[in-house]
Amino acid sequence: MLNLLIADDHLLFMEGLVLVLRDKFPGCRIHQASHLEAVKNQLQNHAAIDLLLLDRTMPGVDNLQHLQELWAIAPELRIAILSAADSPQHVREALALGVVGFISKAFSPDEMAAAIHHMLAGGIFVPEKLWATPHPNGNGGQKLLSPRLLEVLVLAASGSSNKQIANTLGITEGTVKLHFHAILKALEASNRTQAIQKARLLGLVS
Repeated sequence: MLNLLIADDHLLFMEGLVLVLRDKFPGCRIHQASHLEAVKNQLQNHAAIDLLLLDRTMPGVDNLQHLQELWAIAPELRIAILSAADSPQHVREALALGVVGFISKAFSPDEMAAAIHHMLAGGIFVPEKLWATPHPNGNGGQKLLSPRLLEVLVLAASGSSNKQIANTLGITEGTVKLHFHAILKALEASNRTQAIQKARLLGLVS
């Protein structure tokens, strides 16, 4: 059975999201928390959470600063950030810390469901309008990369090997190599290290 945990202090939004998830994921078990300590309690009491949908900010707390505390309780936990402020900077910050996605609260029910399906399947979700937004330094590097190539690049920049990337994304190592070939071409890089360095300069990865 699918187990989802929603953590948000805006109760009206959370109740609406619960209704959407029950409609899009029939039979799933949905847990709720409205503050950080409640999230920790839920994780301690329900070890089999498949995905945590975590509001970036709750009363007096920037939850990005407390991710390690949550992973200390549930090391394999997949976390997606919910936010009304969906800026490219916020996305980069979240991905650099190891979350598997960034979901805008303005998403339609279908967009929300598609994003969750993607993350449950092992993918990293970034809204298209955000990965396609030029970095403040004026470079438009994001436009060169599809969401899948960006996923591969983010994982590589975090130190993952081709085998680890393949396992995370549910693809073969051969496919990872093909993706890297496309990344090198798009970023005009001669090797993996140079591609990651250019990606950092463009603000694609941290």
